[in-house]
Amino acid sequence: MKKHIRAVILPVSVLAVAALGACTQGTGAPAAPSVNNTLDEIKKRGELRAGYHVEPPSVVRDSSGNLSGAFVGAVWQIAAGLKVKATFVEVGLADFATGLQKNQYDVSLGPTFKTIPRAVSVAYTNSIYYLGYTAVVKKGTTAKYGDASAIDKAGVRVAVKSGSPSEQYVRDHWKNATIVVTDGADLSVPLQAVSEGKADVGVMNEHTVEFYARDHSDVEIVLADRPVLMAGMAWTVRQGDPDWLAFLNTSLEVLISTGQMAEWERESYGKQLRRSAPALWGEIQSPGRERK
Repeated sequence: MKKHIRAVILPVSVLAVAALGACTQGTGAPAAPSVNNTLDEIKKRGELRAGYHVEPPSVVRDSSGNLSGAFVGAVWQIAAGLKVKATFVEVGLADFATGLQKNQYDVSLGPTFKTIPRAVSVAYTNSIYYLGYTAVVKKGTTAKYGDASAIDKAGVRVAVKSGSPSEQYVRDHWKNATIVVTDGADLSVPLQAVSEGKADVGVMNEHTVEFYARDHSDVEIVLADRPVLMAGMAWTVRQGDPDWLAFLNTSLEVLISTGQMAEWERESYGKQLRRSAPALWGEIQSPGRERK
């Protein structure tokens, strides 16, 4: 049976506001403002629009369609501070930058890995937490695929999601395995390929892997103690709007430094997410190097 995470009504005292903004679903895409001043546009509109894709524990959707998770709580809190309502617009991971450029929403929550190619077309907030990639294999085969060198062998089928950073990583660093490229909006598609017998190993971010394994007893996690491709996770906005970016960075800093973000993370995940990357450099597997 799948485990559903309950939505939590959150206080707004952290940002010292009078009332919590209403949360609605929306898909409209008004014309982009002639001058990049998103903060003023939001105040005039009375609405903060946030693009998202479902990725627990940051963005969770229950069986009734209700959203929760740390990033959702943060948007509610920020909207309340602005005294506007919050609207959530679902978007596929491959289209998040296009949605920003078309002014379909004011901020993309992702969650989105920071990469240099993506930074060409969007502006990132400061990293909110750090995440790497792990994998699933069929139950009972973890000993066979204990580390990257065991996975990167001839005849091993490795599933990745088309267009994801993991696809490029696997292509660049795992030269012997057979790459199985999967398509679909659901981030778990490479993991599903393992359940369906189409791949031996399915690679995806740590959180998606963990939540998938919780709900699918036919798979087990590998690389959990040595994730690959560690990177910062952040929100994104349109380029050329420093005031809006600075406002979001300040808001996120408040929510993190006061412990509010960690509280939401514990509600949906059971513990606070990884805040610091430097301490991990000696513990994770870097490109082209095996952990000693």
